Amino acid sequence: PPSAPALPAPFLPTLRRFPPGPASGSAPRFPARRAALARLAQSHQVFVVTHLAQVAAVAHQQIVVRKDIVTADGAERTRATADAVTGNDRVDEIARMLSGRPDSTAARRHARELLAG
Repeated sequence: PPSAPALPAPFLPTLRRFPPGPASGSAPRFPARRAALARLAQSHQVFVVTHLAQVAAVAHQQIVVRKDIVTADGAERTRATADAVTGNDRVDEIARMLSGRPDSTAARRHARELLAG
């Protein structure tokens, strides 16, 4: 039988860590890197794992991964869940990422601003 065509090597973009600095003005928006990710996403599926609300807010879809310790059969086990967040749930998650408090009025206002672009 004929051999299958060779598959391209997986493409895994490497994102450098951003240097620490003030989180004010346009610095947290990382415009050059955001533009690079947007260009890459036009032809590739891109997954970005982040704890930065400013990065999560520019995603087309946001998935929240949670880790819980559960007791099953008398033993503690770690369970991870992944859930897509949309609408007000996404505002809550971005606000939680910003301030640790999803119910903060200021954080929710800032989250809505980030999501609006």
